[in-house]
Amino acid sequence: MMLQAIVLIIVEYVHDAIIVEYVHDAIIVEYVHDEIIVEYVHDEIIVDYVHNEIIVDYVHDEIFVEYVHEEIIVEYVHDEFIVEYVHEEIIVEYVHDEFIVEYVHNEITVDYVHDEIIVEYVHDIIFVEYVHDVINFSTHFNSL
Repeated sequence: MMLQAIVLIIVEYVHDAIIVEYVHDAIIVEYVHDEIIVEYVHDEIIVDYVHNEIIVDYVHDEIFVEYVHEEIIVEYVHDEFIVEYVHEEIIVEYVHDEFIVEYVHNEITVDYVHDEIIVEYVHDIIFVEYVHDVINFSTHFNSL
């Protein structure tokens, strides 16, 4: 004798809005007035597409990927890797080996902290610092 799984499907159509829900395997799919929401919770995957914004979350292995209104945010937290692109600003951070690279509105900031190297370029000013061998070197250049 075979056991059959209970399947619960709900489909609703309400004034150009479609809602579909499948709950047995913890899958929820919703389409509501040009917005798509897809969620899969059993393996902890969440994918949301909401009004030209894409949000993808994978929490089981701690991966987060988000695309929100011309802004890209990519986060991988298990190995501590974070990459963000936000409105013509690039922020790249790698924290496990303590590596941080940032490009923010014509300003470049590069930090490498594991060997204690810091390089910064901020609005026509250059800062260079190397501290590993107790050498401090800073230069400031102002464009004429």
